[in-house]
Formats: sequence, C-alpha cells, structure tokens
Amino acid sequence: MKDGYPEDKELDMIKTWDIHYVFDLVDFIESIWWMDDWGMNKKWGVDKYGHGRHVLYLELHTGGWSGNEEIIEALLSNTMVKVMGYIQWRIGGHYWFEFTAESFGYKTSHEFCKEKGFTRQYLFKAKNKFEWIHISKKKRLVREIKPITNENISYIRY
Repeated sequence: MKDGYPEDKELDMIKTWDIHYVFDLVDFIESIWWMDDWGMNKKWGVDKYGHGRHVLYLELHTGGWSGNEEIIEALLSNTMVKVMGYIQWRIGGHYWFEFTAESFGYKTSHEFCKEKGFTRQYLFKAKNKFEWIHISKKKRLVREIKPITNENISYIRY
C-alpha cells in the first residue's frame, strides 16, 4: 500500500489468492482497505438457511475511494471468490460476501474429533498441527493443515 492506494503486486495477490485461504484473504484486504473502520464490516454468524453452518459475513463499502474500488475489482476477478462468496452489489460501491467455514474444511472441535477419532485433549495439546479460526471469544473452528506446495506458498502468510 502506498499513499492509501494498493500496489499492483497486492492487487495481483488478491486476483490469484487460493480460495482455501479465504479468511487470510479477508484479513489481507482489511490491512490495505482505506478507512476499514468505516468501510469494512466483518462478523461471524450462523447461516440464514437453518443449516447451522458458520458464516463470515463481509460488507465492503468503497466510499468512492478509487483504491478501494481497485481492491473490489481485483477481488471480483478472482473467480473462486466470486463463485463461493459474492452475494450482492448495490449502486454506490456497496458489496456483500458470505464465506461458509465448512465449505473450506473447518469444523467445530467436537465434530473434528468425532470424525478423526481424536480426543479433544489431544486436539488442544497438538494445536500447532491444525489450522484454527476464532469466530467468537469462546468458539473456534479447526481443520487439518494443507500441505505447503509451490502453488499455495504465497497465500500462507502475506
């Protein structure tokens, strides 16, 4: 980011970001979004369809700032982000996304342990062997760490 505008390399990263790391992408966008305290709202909730899935609701409002509009353009050129999370656009630079954690392999610790045959005690003692997202003060979701390859190395940490 330079003078409040995203750099070309940052926009290219957004365009090619591995959807498997979508929650890192949201954090990255937050780090380069101009006026993120006003123009960006992200919150965790439960899907509105009654399936009990955990959803990150993301609202982006460009405020007419061309740098934010460039970020939106890059985000929408990422086909998988568009397919798996883009919900709505409204005139004036308002965009809504919904990313369901279960679609990316995350589960509650109870579900994860049941599926893998682990005890919760093992899961928390070996927490560095897994990827975690905190969706509230008391609730975390977990998934197995995806092996690092040349294709996904740039998305692990920006």
